[in-house]
Amino acid sequence: MENKTPRQRLAAFMPICMTAVLANAAYIGIIYYLEQNGGIGAQSANPDMQTYIFKAAVILSVAMIAIVPFIFKRFVNSYKPKPNDTGDYFTKYISCWIVFMVTADAVAIFGIIIYFSGGDAQRAYTCIALSTLVLILNLPKRAHLEKLQQIEKDVKFQQELFKDV
Repeated sequence: MENKTPRQRLAAFMPICMTAVLANAAYIGIIYYLEQNGGIGAQSANPDMQTYIFKAAVILSVAMIAIVPFIFKRFVNSYKPKPNDTGDYFTKYISCWIVFMVTADAVAIFGIIIYFSGGDAQRAYTCIALSTLVLILNLPKRAHLEKLQQIEKDVKFQQELFKDV
């Protein structure tokens, strides 16, 4: 991956991003199918617990919409190369993004839990929609990847400059 442009790196990562979004579409399809065929027939286990799960999902979504862009921007803008660094910042960035993506998908899974525990399908749809919104709003940015590529070039230059020292 050393000689790839930011656009190529982003294109290589996009299938993973779209898989998360398509998983949310599958969740919606499953709930819709079950609703059209009479639901799952489960009794509402604990309406208060469903409300708590829904509130947690909404709070987590809002927090990710508000905080995650700043985390990635800070990661990219404040990263300083270290003397013995390997220079693979793109992998570190994508690793952080995958952790974020799993957390965002947890919101959709909260919606599935609400539905399968006998809750309202509308709440499940809301959780899944929030998860999808968070994923789409926080897709990896080309500007971030360009900045990381510049840092990688600087690290390689420093390594070449000081390799005999």
